[in-house]
Amino acid sequence: MLLLRAQENEEWHSNWEVVEPVYPAYRLDVDEAPFVAARRDLPVRAARMQVHLAMMGGGIEEDLPPYFPYLLLLVEADSGYVFGQDLMLARPSVESLLAEIPTRFLAQLYALRMRPEEVIVASERLYQLLAVPLSYMGIRLSRVDSLPMLEEALISLEEWLMGTGT
Repeated sequence: MLLLRAQENEEWHSNWEVVEPVYPAYRLDVDEAPFVAARRDLPVRAARMQVHLAMMGGGIEEDLPPYFPYLLLLVEADSGYVFGQDLMLARPSVESLLAEIPTRFLAQLYALRMRPEEVIVASERLYQLLAVPLSYMGIRLSRVDSLPMLEEALISLEEWLMGTGT
């Protein structure tokens, strides 16, 4: 649902509209060399990793219009342990942010010094962005409808940032 608000004759009118998201197919030209090297350099760990890219609340107002940061979050699928996170900015564009995701994800794996057996995503866009790089690394990629452990970690993080968490 999308709330549309418009002002006509000094009165505000609100309308709710159902919008089906349409994601264009993302095909990145990925340099396979760093991902093939990661397959050689990083040992496989028996882990299932949930991965998601989430827009964070609270815009950054360095200039106008303000922009929102994104968080690339990596969570262990069974325990909810947060493997890592990377704050990303859509500067100069969202397309440039999306193009960085495979490289940023690879950097997280090097920081962890491991490759998980499986990466699980809910987003079709993220699935498209990671499919080829993960195949180079020998990591199984799955797409599901929801990521319960990751969603729980994201809620906890948002509560902490707002000062409402325990």
